[in-house]
Amino acid sequence: MSTFDDTQNLLDRLRAQQIEVEARTARLVERRKVLVSLPDDQVVRKRLDALNTEITTNANEIERIRAAIVQESARLSEIQQSDLEKAELERIRSSSERARELRASAAELDAAVALLAQKYAAFRRFAGALRVLGFTKLTNDFVNSAARRALHSHLQGTGLSLEAIPPSHQQTFGSLAESWTAALTPTDATTSTVRPTGAKSPTA
Repeated sequence: MSTFDDTQNLLDRLRAQQIEVEARTARLVERRKVLVSLPDDQVVRKRLDALNTEITTNANEIERIRAAIVQESARLSEIQQSDLEKAELERIRSSSERARELRASAAELDAAVALLAQKYAAFRRFAGALRVLGFTKLTNDFVNSAARRALHSHLQGTGLSLEAIPPSHQQTFGSLAESWTAALTPTDATTSTVRPTGAKSPTA
């Protein structure tokens, strides 16, 4: 089957031929009218016969061109339909591939969130252990509030953050842990010379 462009070009040529032949035939018809108006003689009849023959030939050619136009138009429609079907099949194939990728990405996100939940549960347990040891400000509400700010800080610009946080106020889980344990050093932990927030003095 011809390509769309080839068939379209052929149709354009056929239509141009049809216009040309029809215009030539119209001129012949006008010439015949003039001859018919002349006195009847052998020369006039001969010229009329020649004109009639040429007009008939042109009429046959016009019919042939019209038939070819109908045929090529049908072929063009088939090509267009085929191209549409191919485009639709490609759209379906591409959509299926994108859908598969989306489902895979969703599964990865779900796994990442589940892992985040597990890691955060451990983070809260460690904070709770420090609270038991005297860091009384590390309550569940305090830790949750600070952790949410850290999470939103990580999510800035992703479309997932529920609030806008200025860069100067953004935190990470690492910065939270550093600030909460800043009073502890290896020496402090060994000698117990630094008291956690809320802890009583040994001499109190």
